[in-house]
Amino acid sequence: MASGAKSAAVATETWIVNTKAAVPINSVANLSLIASDYDVLSIELHERIEVSRVTTAGKMARPSHSTLDTSNDHTRGVSSLSSLSTDDCPSPDPLLITSEEEREKLIIMAETGAVSTGEEMTLTADTITELRNNTFAIVDNFLSLDLANRLLSEAESLNSNGKFKQHYFQFGASALAKPAVYELDLSAPDDAMNKDIINNLGSSSSSSWRDIIDQVGPAFVKTVDEFDKQFDASNSSSSCAPALSLDTTTRPAIKIQINTGGGSFPWHYDNPGPPNQRALTCVVYLNPRWKHGDGGEIVLWPFLSKPTTISPLHCRAVLFYSDRVLHRVLPSKVRRVCFTIWSSSNAVNSKKDVALSKDVLQFTSYDEAATFFANSPLQRVISRAVYSEEYLESLLECIEGSSKEIEGAIISESIISAVDKEKVIKQHTASVQSILSKLRPLIEEFRRRKECIANQG
Repeated sequence: MASGAKSAAVATETWIVNTKAAVPINSVANLSLIASDYDVLSIELHERIEVSRVTTAGKMARPSHSTLDTSNDHTRGVSSLSSLSTDDCPSPDPLLITSEEEREKLIIMAETGAVSTGEEMTLTADTITELRNNTFAIVDNFLSLDLANRLLSEAESLNSNGKFKQHYFQFGASALAKPAVYELDLSAPDDAMNKDIINNLGSSSSSSWRDIIDQVGPAFVKTVDEFDKQFDASNSSSSCAPALSLDTTTRPAIKIQINTGGGSFPWHYDNPGPPNQRALTCVVYLNPRWKHGDGGEIVLWPFLSKPTTISPLHCRAVLFYSDRVLHRVLPSKVRRVCFTIWSSSNAVNSKKDVALSKDVLQFTSYDEAATFFANSPLQRVISRAVYSEEYLESLLECIEGSSKEIEGAIISESIISAVDKEKVIKQHTASVQSILSKLRPLIEEFRRRKECIANQG
């Protein structure tokens, strides 16, 4: 107990975090239980969902607006990390290609499959240093322009041939569709259709994706692992993120994704808990026509820090820790294409990373507690409560769909019923209240700090 000489606020803080009996928490709050109704489903669970709607990304299985125009794709240019906005909304990127002539050249190169020079994949030790120091990193020109253009062309061809499926995610007992979001899983197919697609990727019309599966993906994992070990050999700082310890014997999971316009993703972690083994996420963008205002940016929100908004520029890759970087995708107003490489590790989701017990909550100050959760995957246990309003807002935005531009007209669509929407709200509220009932003082303090950070210029 704090001495009488301390202020009441300080005494309360010490009493809350340092006395076991004072914290109304169960002996163990297990992540796998708290995350069971997470708004984004782990890949293992997702694969078991019955997907009844199988459509192409260019055609929606609804009577209205069923045929989507694909001529309004937009993307341009390449920017550097220094141009990224750290505000809630993206700001114009000063290093984007602004010359209309240069932008048209890039678009023509993408549409004609023009060849550029350079290696197929670019990754340096500096990228991994940035990743270890910040838990995320951005790589421009990650892919050669030639490869990126071929991948985009082949993805659109696969989509035109009906190979993409409606994207679903689990919330509680419900499998909910993400409007306008379609995907093709290129790893460990569990149905005959996917198996047939992957077996035929070696054909001339889709050989580049076979290269991603057989060569680029495995080479990426091995390169990251090598640089990761080099970083540990030359750095002794305890303030950086832990070693990734990637499994180089297992091919990474890979998915292609097409957002036809209007789709978004809610706040989530790519590794929400066991049995997921994702350690590193790498999102690669294929959007030669993208321009500011088109939407579809990814937003990374390290715990109790300012969010960083990143434009989905052609050939750009965004790397981040799968189990400790909260993130979402803003609504895309136009067509948006990307693919994701998930590298696995046997080191993720150990007991210390998934079980929030009383023994863990032995902090002497809220500063110590904030530092701990910012650097621990255990933040996944409490983030839904700390970011409650943001979670719900993004979740509803995702399942309701948002406006999109089709042939110059702004169209809005929703494929969730009012009853299901109410269920989602109640489920989210119940989950947050469950966490608050155990850790209210801690959650309220973290919410206060979140607001203070948001209000800092």
